[in-house]
Amino acid sequence: MNTYKEQENKSKEKKSSDNTGRISAARKYIVMLNFIGWIDKKILIKMLPFAFFLMGLSLVYIANSYVAEKNIREIDKTAKEIKELRSEYISVKSDLMFKSRQSQVAKEVLPLGIKQLEVPPKKIVLKTTAEK
Repeated sequence: MNTYKEQENKSKEKKSSDNTGRISAARKYIVMLNFIGWIDKKILIKMLPFAFFLMGLSLVYIANSYVAEKNIREIDKTAKEIKELRSEYISVKSDLMFKSRQSQVAKEVLPLGIKQLEVPPKKIVLKTTAEK
């Protein structure tokens, strides 16, 4: 007749059974740790700071590995960039060497009206009074 209340009661029962399942699982774990009788609840509570320390240490270890991988990727990227820049440097240098040849310079300045000398330049020597 009143199906809403029945559904509400069923949902409450499910929630309570879920909580008891979790509690019983935790108790089973504690019982498993206490299989010899050496580990007491007080000792477990006393060990909690050390367990948290170990968890924190493991988190630091994981973070360190991520940082190391990031650095390795960055180093590889930089190495590739250096290779590319080195090849560009070599090609630009060879191009400059080619363009700085005398014959190439003469070809480049020919449209400006500057011509290469056919005869070698003459040296002008002034005779001083001491040489006469």
